[in-house]
Amino acid sequence: MPCRIILACVISFFVLSPNVLGAEGDLCKKSRSIVELIREKHIAPREVNDDFSSDLFHHFLENIDPYRIYFTKQDIEKLSRHEFSIDDELNNGNCQFLDELTPLFKKRLQHCDSLIKALLEQPLNYKKDDVLTFEKENETSYAENDEDIKKRWISWMKYLALETMAKMHAVNDEKDLSEQDLMKYEAESRKKIATRYASQFKALLDDQADFEETVAESYFMTLSQLFDPHSMYFSPELEEYFTGSLSKEEKSLGIEFEENETGDLIISRIVPGGPAWESNQIHTGDLLIGIKWKETDWTDLVFTTAEELESMIILNADQVILKVKQPHGLITEVPLQKALIRADDNIIKSFVLTGEKPVGYISLPGFYTEFESQNQLGCANDIAKAILKMQKENIEGLVIDLRNNGGGSLKEAIELAGIFIDFGPLTIIKTRDEAPITIKDINRGSIYNDPVLILVNGQSASASELFSATMQDYKRAVIVGDTTYGKSTGQYIFPLLPAGKSSDPGFVKVTNCIFYRLNGISYQQQGVVPDITLPILYAGYEDREKDADNPLHADPIEKKVYMPAIKELPYQTLLENSIQRVSNDSTFNAILDANNTAATEANQVVAIPLSLSKFVSYKNDVNSSKNSILGKLKKNKSAAFNVNEVDYDRDLLKMDDFTKEINQVVIQKLEKDIYLEEAYRILMDLINLN
Repeated sequence: MPCRIILACVISFFVLSPNVLGAEGDLCKKSRSIVELIREKHIAPREVNDDFSSDLFHHFLENIDPYRIYFTKQDIEKLSRHEFSIDDELNNGNCQFLDELTPLFKKRLQHCDSLIKALLEQPLNYKKDDVLTFEKENETSYAENDEDIKKRWISWMKYLALETMAKMHAVNDEKDLSEQDLMKYEAESRKKIATRYASQFKALLDDQADFEETVAESYFMTLSQLFDPHSMYFSPELEEYFTGSLSKEEKSLGIEFEENETGDLIISRIVPGGPAWESNQIHTGDLLIGIKWKETDWTDLVFTTAEELESMIILNADQVILKVKQPHGLITEVPLQKALIRADDNIIKSFVLTGEKPVGYISLPGFYTEFESQNQLGCANDIAKAILKMQKENIEGLVIDLRNNGGGSLKEAIELAGIFIDFGPLTIIKTRDEAPITIKDINRGSIYNDPVLILVNGQSASASELFSATMQDYKRAVIVGDTTYGKSTGQYIFPLLPAGKSSDPGFVKVTNCIFYRLNGISYQQQGVVPDITLPILYAGYEDREKDADNPLHADPIEKKVYMPAIKELPYQTLLENSIQRVSNDSTFNAILDANNTAATEANQVVAIPLSLSKFVSYKNDVNSSKNSILGKLKKNKSAAFNVNEVDYDRDLLKMDDFTKEINQVVIQKLEKDIYLEEAYRILMDLINLN
């Protein structure tokens, strides 16, 4: 497990900035209000009883101390008197459990803060022959005492230091590691780790009120997700971020960040016309060394990932000051104000694949919509326009890429299906205490009638699955890839208190409906199974809905649905041709070999050596294995097609250097995409068979 992933798990609680908390007032009343709202609106609310209380007790402790490095067994024994009474507290509006846990947790964090500082003041002992073992979830027991806590932190620090040294070596030398190579960076690695933890502990512990609200925030989130994985509490800032993530526009500084080889954050891209671009003081390649908001101290960014930084910027105030170091050494403090700019990560991208026959390609990262617009036009409208443009180039088929599309607006998914289906039922929706309702495409006609192929994978979820399932039920598209995530529930965001109150205590996103396929069977926990499955690297190791805590179950329903006559697709021939090509492809065979190896090792306990000599051997073996797999997966440019920009857009791109640059990066990636190449060949078979 990479160092950065582990570190993110250990300090995930800390990266919640206190500034994101919008709630004021009685935290106990808020927890009660959350429960009452979910009970009223949820599609299948669970009973708040002793079982619920016990789940909340254990899940909350798991969330704030996932690796058992803060609390001791004695601490847990003290708190355990609340295990079966939190339900009564929620019903009565008091917080005895939270009131007792919060000061104890702060005391434990202060203890670990002092412990880490002391441990990292001098070189660690890398001669001792011990290991760091990663056990299955919840199998690690709590520490016996403070001495046991210290031993666990020593292991963490040694592991982080060894991984950091290895990364620093990799920047300067590609040869195998040696003990001498690592020890050159020992002091610097300890300094980086110490700075990171000191900054995180300081941000969390300095203000008592902020600390209490941060702990309460985590408690509210745990509480809401006991009903199902997708019901959750939102502070006002989180709600604004979530809503913005479903839009083509977002409040942003207009900067993209990435980590360099040593883990430092650099400016990788600046959006033309955005706040950073207009400042004329920030440039691509600048090193970001600090960030602060009004009336706060500088936040040190040592060990901060690009994802963590983006979350910090999104969830904090609009005004920010960045401290950047230019390549020639000049350090500048740049004040910036967020502004609404185009969210390129959400917007569809369309190209024409030219090979045996011209085929349209549309990538849809998310089902976005414009909540603030009167007509609320979103991705369905954008895709319709893109198809009309590509039809002028006489495309004979269409690939819609929904890989890693986690969903979004279900309304957009329904409208998108209507583009390809003449008329008729699209899906069935079941809400609480109501009979199932059939959602229909009421508009006669369709925009596109030629062959369609949809690419999906294990991270295609929710709205992606609704659209894919509907297209599959109508045999309107061939679904290709891997079984999807398995989320067929819908959510609605409710304010925690009625509008007009003086304070804004936040929102709750509540699961209030379940979607069913036209045969009355839901894809909840099951996913949409592709018509043609392709080998996916480490398939089966991605988290799905069925792997989440408290996933909802959806029993089949009976609902008469009248569908128009449907033309069969030549699935068997398409499948046989694809299997033959895949079996003869060296890259797909390398993926299958890697999957077989991973399956063999899946049940083995991961134990990482922490002695210098054994860690060097372990790391060299891991790097050798990883490079071997990556070497086999390298793919040359596809011989099946070229990727071209849509003719209609070429003149516009001449005036938009940023989009043109992004397109070129995307084109290079698509031309080496083995899944898109096989999708193209399947689509060729379908066109020729038709």
